[in-house]
Amino acid sequence: MKLSIDFRVHPWQAEAVATLAGAAARDRLGHAWLLHGSAGLGKYRLAETLGAALVCGLPARHWAESLPATLETAEAPEVLLPDLHRLMPLPDKHTIGVDQVRALIEQFGYTSHGGGARVAIISLAEQLTVSAANSLLKTLEEPPPGAYLLLVSHVPGRLPATLRSRCQRIAIRPPARQDALAWLAAVEPGRDWTRLLALSSGCPLRAVSYAAKDMDRRDAEWSAALAEALTGGGVLSAQVDGWLKDEPAVFLSWLEGRLEATLLALAGGDVADTGRDAGALPAALAGRPVSALFGLRDGVRRLRRLVNSGANLALGLEAQLAACRRAPAQGRV
Repeated sequence: MKLSIDFRVHPWQAEAVATLAGAAARDRLGHAWLLHGSAGLGKYRLAETLGAALVCGLPARHWAESLPATLETAEAPEVLLPDLHRLMPLPDKHTIGVDQVRALIEQFGYTSHGGGARVAIISLAEQLTVSAANSLLKTLEEPPPGAYLLLVSHVPGRLPATLRSRCQRIAIRPPARQDALAWLAAVEPGRDWTRLLALSSGCPLRAVSYAAKDMDRRDAEWSAALAEALTGGGVLSAQVDGWLKDEPAVFLSWLEGRLEATLLALAGGDVADTGRDAGALPAALAGRPVSALFGLRDGVRRLRRLVNSGANLALGLEAQLAACRRAPAQGRV
């Protein structure tokens, strides 16, 4: 049966493909690669594309010219190949367990269906449990011939150093702001993408998903309400209930992004291209001690991991915001 596979990649991924193609052309394509970068840059789709290229035996000399091409949408192709395996947290879990890794290792021991390479893509690799990481480490140390591992991670620092040291790393970085805006303009001409791209920390695919959620309007509403909450206005419990009522994951992701941008600005980072307007929220956040902002940011991160756990997110967020609001400004460090 003839397979039709879309090998196009996003334009900001061309440098990563060129690096991989160069390594393959020199017969230095390692058996384990770590693709890392912010969410919303298409790392998983790139891993699927590269995995399919390896399984199908696409010659390395053709990678740089066959793979990079502009994608007009964020739609990922459904690549179904028997020698291309995928590993990610199960729908009802937040981690990748050791049994999943052991099953993958067993698959790697079988003969290739197509007579070529066998590839495994481990998505959200930072969510490997300690036992799962240790089990995977044995395969990284003694990989089966013709087997490749592609680890995809938003937060590579959470991976054990023993795993990171055995992978060749490829960073996927956001495109320049003007390039991202030009790409987004092709996705939906006539739309003002400035605020959405800023909310997405410069990641175009995240901006596309935010557009579907009407995040530019939500940002304006949430910013005003959160500024009021942090300065002591309104009933905090009622405000939190309203924010988390429909899509708690969306609000918590937004809040973490706002806190990250504030901490970057307070640290003297380059925020010239954020595109976020000045207003009550930046002033309210900047008026809090940095230690309190870090505490709130870390608390929001923990709550995001509990979104589907049944935990009382509203109670947790109310406690985090109340603690930040109580912190005296002179305690900034």
